[in-house]
Amino acid sequence: GIGADGNYYKNVTITLTAEDKGIGVNHTYYRLDGSVWLEYTEPFLVDERGEHTLEYYSVDYLGHEETVQTETFNVSNINFKINITSPENGLYVFGKKLLSMHKTIVVGNIDVEAELVPFDPSVPPEFDQVVFYVDNSSVATFTSQPFEWNWEGSAFGKHSLSVTAFNDGDSVTKSVEILIFKF
Repeated sequence: GIGADGNYYKNVTITLTAEDKGIGVNHTYYRLDGSVWLEYTEPFLVDERGEHTLEYYSVDYLGHEETVQTETFNVSNINFKINITSPENGLYVFGKKLLSMHKTIVVGNIDVEAELVPFDPSVPPEFDQVVFYVDNSSVATFTSQPFEWNWEGSAFGKHSLSVTAFNDGDSVTKSVEILIFKF
């Protein structure tokens, strides 16, 4: 499975590598989701949907064990990541970006835009719907691209803008904080 940010699409192949600068690695052990410890001998597949925790450690030829390492990841039916393309970090006045900044400040109207970027560019994003939220309240729902919404009405102060995409019972969300002055 391919993915980003700890989220992977369907079948995920786990490959572990170990290195010991001293005498060398004798064995590597792993367990998935708190199950029994197994000796790692070859890559293995994780295809069960949901959150997973992989723990692993290696032992050198002198019997020294490394500290257990832990990785968490999610296997889902999401084959893309979300980008909020407008507004990005910067100062916007009536929809026009005037300055790049480390945060987002909006004065006046703004068009909110998002895109779904597939993990594999040769496979289009698979989704049921995309929903825009302001402060956890749904403001726009889409079942096809493009994902564009004009933020109407007055707003003042700090607000959370989120975009959530749903597919076959799974979802992924991207959120940004916006300081907006709109009368």
